[in-house]
Amino acid sequence: MLLSSFSFSLLVQASPLMPQQALEIGPIGVANHLPVQTPFDVNYAILTPTMSDQLFYIDNKLRGRRTTSSPQSGPLKITYPGGLADGEQRLLRFCVDENTASAACGFAEVTGGQPPAGVDVPEPFAAGDLDDHYQAIADCSPVCGVYSNIYYGDPDVSWVPERGDGEADGLRMDLYYSNADGRVDPAAAASTLVIYAHSAGSNKESLRTRSQSLLKNLLGVAESGSGVVVAALDFRHPLKQLKSDRTPTSVADLSYAVQFARHHAGLLNIDPDDIFIVATSLGAGVAVHAAVREIASPSDMSPVRRHSSSIRGVITRDAQTSFSPDWFASNFLEPAVADRYQRSLLNDEQRLIYGHAPTGVNSSSPFMELLYVGRFIDHRVTLSEYLSRAVDLVHLPNYGLAMEAQYRLYGIGERIRVEEGYRGNFGRDAAQFVSRHRLNWQ
Repeated sequence: MLLSSFSFSLLVQASPLMPQQALEIGPIGVANHLPVQTPFDVNYAILTPTMSDQLFYIDNKLRGRRTTSSPQSGPLKITYPGGLADGEQRLLRFCVDENTASAACGFAEVTGGQPPAGVDVPEPFAAGDLDDHYQAIADCSPVCGVYSNIYYGDPDVSWVPERGDGEADGLRMDLYYSNADGRVDPAAAASTLVIYAHSAGSNKESLRTRSQSLLKNLLGVAESGSGVVVAALDFRHPLKQLKSDRTPTSVADLSYAVQFARHHAGLLNIDPDDIFIVATSLGAGVAVHAAVREIASPSDMSPVRRHSSSIRGVITRDAQTSFSPDWFASNFLEPAVADRYQRSLLNDEQRLIYGHAPTGVNSSSPFMELLYVGRFIDHRVTLSEYLSRAVDLVHLPNYGLAMEAQYRLYGIGERIRVEEGYRGNFGRDAAQFVSRHRLNWQ
């Protein structure tokens, strides 16, 4: 293996409690699939400076070692020699500080050959279809119309809770345009797209009912430039909608929505480079993962799936930046609590099943603002705190600090902000975030 020569040291902002050390392997190839018999680079990042040997395992066998005479941290790279045969699968594990209290490893699974094609693909969509979805809103609050139940993905999938009418849920969204009548204006300048992902117990319709003030604030972003389109989605959650083998039915629904919008940008009058996600709680965790995960598959049979899923920015309230229970338990919980935490989920020590957003961070990652109602913890959660629910494990602000550390590793710390004890008006703050960072501003 040939190891790149570059690295740099970085001062990481001190935090109350976060991993002492971390090593994250970045995305590889397309959905971790690689051209057959072709050497490939593996990018990884070490959180805190270390003079430890860097150990490279393939299928749990030590295959390489890098020694150093000076502290190493930040982005690094190695080359996997020889490549993979068609269908060949390998588990990569890179480690530092082995046999110490700060030992850390990163993981990735790689496969030779073409990635899966045509996953959760939407039906063909045209201008006439858009008109069929338009519904007038009688009280014009906050707009006079909405394009309802547009399928951005497979219309035949379903999940719990189901609609209750025997019909599939489908991957659907509602589109709200900032024009007074709520209709798309093909003659107008391309609009900024804001995708909204709701919290638990809500659905896409909630944006027009109990979250109407948020919708009004987001549509008001149009006052700072060209128009705005707000897309409210129904989507699946990696920890709540599981297959019979307890793996997620999907971890990429918000990314599918981005691809759909980008593919139909002309029809929807959307600027494909000016896409944001705004999300709370359940949706916030999915949003952060979508923000840093690129799922484009250039050779996919579906033209929609060939598009980039990258976005310009994301703002969330109470977001999980990792759905891996093992990662969370090992870093933030005392052993007695770790034994009880999310026992219904599969062991995910390798952070490969449910999602681990820090692995997706790179020098091009989007603007990100992570707001948390709770406070940072400065100790591992105790059993008494867990049983009394004194600490909200699902929305722990320390999740955000781990993400911020990855941004700083890649030299883009100015693109992320993490806030604890948040008591602001989320609708107003989300609108201001989009206004600050959108391309189509005055």
